[in-house]
Amino acid sequence: MAKKLEKSPIKVQPRTKEQIARDMEVARKRKIVVEKFYPALGQATISVDEAKMLIQAISSSIMEEVLATMRERKLDAIYGRLVKRLAPDGARQLQIEALLNTIRDENLFVAREIVEGMQRAIAQMLHDEEKGRKLESLKPDWNRMLN
Repeated sequence: MAKKLEKSPIKVQPRTKEQIARDMEVARKRKIVVEKFYPALGQATISVDEAKMLIQAISSSIMEEVLATMRERKLDAIYGRLVKRLAPDGARQLQIEALLNTIRDENLFVAREIVEGMQRAIAQMLHDEEKGRKLESLKPDWNRMLN
């Protein structure tokens, strides 16, 4: 007797446009690596060690160019895109614009250093404040934490 196939309880979720775009980009990069870059790397080098060194040199050179670009471009060049990304629904847009205006004339490298420095400063302030804090001052939500 033939067994009747049962339906799988696993439901396949439809893929989003972002997932499809990401998969297409991965496929595009894979094609470049497999069909073009790897064969060209083999032609440009005589050993695995030399290939590894050449790849590192290429990567370092690209990063130097990126950093140079960050030093040349001002935050002002990406200001509009940043505002749209940080306040997509317009909520607190004026406050976000005022915040970005404080570093708008800085180059991207310096602006990023300022932002990351603020992250570190806030973390340090919280750490310093927590050191002297008594355990009893905490307000635990045990239901949320233990489930």
